[in-house]
Amino acid sequence: MTPSDRSAVAVATIATALALTLVGCTAPVEKPASSSTPGVPSESTEIPAKKPEFLPGGGAGENRDYFDYVLGKHFVEGGATDGVSVVAVLVQAGWTKDQLEITADTTPLGNATDAITVAVRLPDGCLIGQWGGEYSSSLMPVLATGTCLVGATRPIDW
Repeated sequence: MTPSDRSAVAVATIATALALTLVGCTAPVEKPASSSTPGVPSESTEIPAKKPEFLPGGGAGENRDYFDYVLGKHFVEGGATDGVSVVAVLVQAGWTKDQLEITADTTPLGNATDAITVAVRLPDGCLIGQWGGEYSSSLMPVLATGTCLVGATRPIDW
């Protein structure tokens, strides 16, 4: 073995030892807890026990409890989760179809989706509700596009 070969072997040995040492010193990476339904918040929204008053001229913040009561109660009590049924519940509660946005309730293959999101667009903000095994809601500003939900939504044309 030539001196050059010995140097190469020594460098390779040191590099391997260093790499193994560094690997042994790193802490294991903890995997974040996964939700049973992707995209669904892990915390559910509390549904008011008594029916709040609907304020037709009120803003998103003023009507959030009513929204949560109507929509959350519907979902928690086993109400249908298809778009037509969800829109019907909100229209019956006092909102109009032109205020509503909803995500698709079926996949491109025709299967039911794991979650559905619906929004009520009001002048001062959006009430957004989601069902995917648990009910959750949020109060968000209207987007620059004039809509509440990002991405493709289902036309409410029935």
